[in-house]
Amino acid sequence: MTTVKLHDILWRTKNAGASPDDNRRTELYFAGCQKALSGNPCKDCFNPALWDNKNHIPHNVSEIVDALDLHKIPKHITIVGGEPTDQKEGLIELIDLLYKRGYETIMFTWRSPFWIRVNIGVSTLKKLAYTICGPYEEEHRIYDTSRDDGIHNAIGSDNQIIVRYAGHGVFETIPVSKLDRVIYQDGKPVFCRKESES
Repeated sequence: MTTVKLHDILWRTKNAGASPDDNRRTELYFAGCQKALSGNPCKDCFNPALWDNKNHIPHNVSEIVDALDLHKIPKHITIVGGEPTDQKEGLIELIDLLYKRGYETIMFTWRSPFWIRVNIGVSTLKKLAYTICGPYEEEHRIYDTSRDDGIHNAIGSDNQIIVRYAGHGVFETIPVSKLDRVIYQDGKPVFCRKESES
């Protein structure tokens, strides 16, 4: 069984995306970011403590999901970092197991939608409710914890792009700059555009 290095788990936070449970989600922080360690971190990165994962203990993927099951949390997971895709094998296995056990999962990555599709794979991306792609850019910052809308209290900057599977082999890309909030209808996320973008 594959392992991943986690930095922390926030069991119930309102700053990790929308959910039908009053916007509460459980957040899994992957340790390590090769982009930052190579000398090219996102400017004013939120999580510099997560750049180096050499002192983090590997955890078996199945044990992580067993722990989530044991806590009987609402089944809404957010995967963040560090950079989750730097632990690609474990990430793919984790997403697959979360999907099989009925969790709805979203993921944050600094990488591009194209990179994600090629390197993580379409079959894995289909198992995510959506993915927030692109580096955090301080000059485009929108992060504001006072706004409980699933966009501003979760996503760092509006240069980022949301990618989700729309069915029939098609992936939809939505610029964060065009969005006002995320709501849930019939258990599925719905992206509400700003009035000027309607």
